Amino acid sequence: MARAIYSDADIYLMDDPLSAVDAHVGKHIFNEVIKNYLSDKTVLLVTHQLQYLSELDYVIVINNGRITEQGTYVELLEADKDFATMIKENVISNEEEDNEEEEEDNIEKVDGQVIDKEKNEKEKSINKTVMLIEKEERDIGAVKLKMYYKYAKACGSNIIILLILIGFIVAQFTRIGTDWWISYWSGDLSKEETDEDYEAKSNTYYLGIYFIWTIANGVVVMISNVMAALAAVKCAKTLHENLLINLMNAKLSFFEKTPVGRILNRFSKDQDNIDNDLPDNLASYLRTMFVCIGTLL
Repeated sequence: MARAIYSDADIYLMDDPLSAVDAHVGKHIFNEVIKNYLSDKTVLLVTHQLQYLSELDYVIVINNGRITEQGTYVELLEADKDFATMIKENVISNEEEDNEEEEEDNIEKVDGQVIDKEKNEKEKSINKTVMLIEKEERDIGAVKLKMYYKYAKACGSNIIILLILIGFIVAQFTRIGTDWWISYWSGDLSKEETDEDYEAKSNTYYLGIYFIWTIANGVVVMISNVMAALAAVKCAKTLHENLLINLMNAKLSFFEKTPVGRILNRFSKDQDNIDNDLPDNLASYLRTMFVCIGTLL
């Protein structure tokens, strides 16, 4: 509508633009734009807002795609046909609404205090809603072992979990083997320098063994990380499906007692923690644990 007005045309065709806004904004648009800004333009306004028809120069009434009446506002009222009946019914309806608003705005005095009835009713409704919503349950302290078991169970079979643990153990073993081989290599070189009868093997031999240890460590780490990632995806998918199924099968009372924001938080922030943060934290924990064990051994 703003672009049409800025075009500064001579004729404007408006298809019920006032129905998309509330009464206050519609009144402002009609008075400031249609009556004032476009006062020197030709405006063809299609509307169901009967309260603005008295301000128009000419009124055309269309019923079922046919023109039934036309003329000025006063002429149509004097004709006393369908248009005049609609206007009278609209006036009566507006008067009833005004009376209802006045009754709702009535203020009564109780024990010398002024009490707004409508305000009291809203406060009572809010209090009932607050009492209906249950407090969110949260576990505080260490995570129980059964939660780890449920998470591991959601990752798939026990064999998958066992293979992942074996993968981390073997990865740490190959890492220790790489460090041990470097130590052995340097020890042979030192022994060769101190013992004239001892002859160390060629560097190609030591480099070949070191290369085998390194490749083995890289392959095992890659396989264990891939298995852990696939298990994490399986777990996230399983937990999300279970959450969605339980939500769809929940009783109506659950939705009355649980805010929508709390439900959305389960499917957004909490699910994101399961998808991204939890697998990374668990993998980091396992790597650190096996590194510590390997160091002690």
